[in-house]
Amino acid sequence: MADSDERTKRSRHYGRLLHQTLSKIFYSGSLIRSQIKERIRATDHNSITKLVVELEPDLRTTLLDKFFENNTLLWLAVTRHYYDSAELLVRFGADVNEHRHYPENEQLIRLIIDYGADLNVKTFGDASALLVAVDEGWINLAELFLEKGADVNITNDEGVTPLHAALVVKNADKMVPLLIKYGADIFAKNTGGANVLHYLTEAIIDTKQICDLAKTFIEKGVSLDDIEHKGQHQPIHQAAARGTCELVNLYLDYGANVNAQAINGKFPLLIACNRENPAMLETLLQRGANVNMKNEDGYTALHLCCQISNEQMMSILLSAGADVLLEESSGKTPFASLYPQNIENPSIRLMLKALALKKACLTQSSIKLKDERIIKENLILWNYYQDCIAYISRMKLTRFTQSCSFLEFLRKSHYQIATLMRDSNFEANFGLYDLNGFSMYAEDVLRGFKRAQNLYHKMIEQEDLINEAFDHIFPHMVVRQIAAYLLNDCTHLNV
Repeated sequence: MADSDERTKRSRHYGRLLHQTLSKIFYSGSLIRSQIKERIRATDHNSITKLVVELEPDLRTTLLDKFFENNTLLWLAVTRHYYDSAELLVRFGADVNEHRHYPENEQLIRLIIDYGADLNVKTFGDASALLVAVDEGWINLAELFLEKGADVNITNDEGVTPLHAALVVKNADKMVPLLIKYGADIFAKNTGGANVLHYLTEAIIDTKQICDLAKTFIEKGVSLDDIEHKGQHQPIHQAAARGTCELVNLYLDYGANVNAQAINGKFPLLIACNRENPAMLETLLQRGANVNMKNEDGYTALHLCCQISNEQMMSILLSAGADVLLEESSGKTPFASLYPQNIENPSIRLMLKALALKKACLTQSSIKLKDERIIKENLILWNYYQDCIAYISRMKLTRFTQSCSFLEFLRKSHYQIATLMRDSNFEANFGLYDLNGFSMYAEDVLRGFKRAQNLYHKMIEQEDLINEAFDHIFPHMVVRQIAAYLLNDCTHLNV
C-alpha cells in the first residue's frame, strides 16, 4: 500500500511539473503558434518532448522512456493520465487523430472531439474510440461517441463489433441496450463466424440478464445454427461448456439441436462430461440428448466419464440407458477405459454391476462379454462380478406382482414402471419385501421405485387436470395418452 501511495504521489508530481514546463514554453513568447504546433506533432529531435527535457531535466526519465519512443507528447500525456498537460497540448495544436489510446476523462475527450477528432480512426488492435470505450466499460464515453457520430458497427481486425465487445463487459446490461438504440447490427459475426449468441456464453452479467438478452436476440432472428469456424461450435456447444443450464434450456426451447456435433464430432453431452458438470449432464439428457452418441473417435459420454473415473456422472449416464458394451474406434469399451482400478474404487464397482446387468438382459446369457476377459485377470473383481450376476438372478426370480419382478426396476424405463403402479397392490406389495435379499442392488431398486413413483403421481395429477379442463369428455385411455405426451415421454404410449 505504501509503495502504491508513493507511485501515485510521484506521478502527480511529474504531472504538475510537465504542465508547468509546457505553460512556460507556450506562453513565454519564444516560439510562435505555428512553431509550437510543429514541435508538438514532431517525434524527432525537434519534438516538444526534447524541449521540455532541456528545460526540466527531472522529467527525462518519465518522458524519454523507451516505451514511449517515437510517440508524441500527447500520447504520453494521455497514457500517463497527465490530463491537464494533454488539454494544453490539444489547445496548442496537437494532432487529435494521431495513433492514440483514449482516456476515461470526459472533459478531455470532449475537447479532442471539438478540435476535430475522427472518432472512427482506429488505434491499437485496430480498435476505434467506441470499441475502446466499450471494452473498458465506459458507458458515458460510449454514449458521447455515439452522439458525436461514431460508427456503431465499426469492427477491429478480428471483426469484433462494439456490440460483441459489450456482451462480455461487466455492465453489459446497460451497454448493450445503448448500442442497440443507436442501431447496432445484432446479426453481425466476427471473422471467426461467431454471432452474438456465441458471445453471450462468455458474458459476466447474471444468468437472468444473459437469458433475457439471448431471448431478445433469438426472437429478432439471430440464428442458433450459426457455426463459428475454429471449433465449429454452435451456441449450444458454448452454452454447455459455460455450464449454465438455464441458457442451454433456453437455446433448446428455441430449437437448438441437443445432439449438434462440432469439430471432431464433439457434442453437448460430451462437453458436459469433459467439464465434469452433473447438472448439465442431467439437463441435456432430460432434453433428449442421445446417451449413446459417439464422436469421430467413437467415444461416448460414458467412455469419457470412465476415463476420468467420475462415479456420479457414470451413474447418471447408466440410469439414462448408456450402453456399456459400445466400443470406441480402437475397440476399447467404457470399462476398459476405466481399468485398471482396484475394487475399492466406486466407479469400478458401478461398472461391474452395470456389466452384470447387461449380461442378464442378453437373450443368450451364455454369450461371453469382451470385458469379462479383463475382469478375469483380477480375482477380486471377478468374484465381485459373479456376485452381481447371482444377485440379478435372485431379483429376476422374485416377483412382488404377477407382472413385475425386482429386476424390472433396473431394466424398464421409469415410465413403464409408473404405468404398472396403476395396479392397486403394486406399492403395497413392494413394501412387504426385504431388499436385503439382493443388497448389492437394493439402492438401485429403491431409486428406480421412487423415480417411477414420482412420475406416477405426476401422471395422475396431469390426468386430473385434463379431465377438469375438458369436463371429463374424453375416454380415460385418451386422457392417459395426453398426460403421457405432456410429461414428455412419448416412447411408451401402450398404456
